[in-house]
Amino acid sequence: MMKETAAQNVPLVTLAAELDQPVTVLAARCADHVTIAPETGLRVVHASVCRKLIEQRAAAIEADQQRRRDLATRLGAPVAAARARRHAIDARHAEMRANGEVGAGAQAVDFLFGARVNDERLAAASARMDGYLRGESVGYRISPPPRPRTSRKD
Repeated sequence: MMKETAAQNVPLVTLAAELDQPVTVLAARCADHVTIAPETGLRVVHASVCRKLIEQRAAAIEADQQRRRDLATRLGAPVAAARARRHAIDARHAEMRANGEVGAGAQAVDFLFGARVNDERLAAASARMDGYLRGESVGYRISPPPRPRTSRKD
């Protein structure tokens, strides 16, 4: 059996920094594997435990990213289909104008078929949704902010 050396042990504080977790949480999570290094007095774990925890963290990050990609694809498909439909309607409208098929009611046709009317609003909404899906945005307040209390004189 190989003798355990200090090189095979990793300080718990270093592992906690790598995993972006508080040391106390990590110590509780792997309490069976934590020892005190006699040379330094620091809490340490064996390198194999360290590797296993880092691999678990990497797998969890990859799974989370895959879930986010799947969600973005699933939610983005209807938007892309609606956008393509609107652009097809706009192209058909341009063709109707070129052929002289659109006459006095052109403004009504523009209102009904014009894809350009809502492109800016759609782009802004799409950017907000992308932010929500990437976790960059947290949304907005649904209820109004609380009103300041006023003192009542009875």
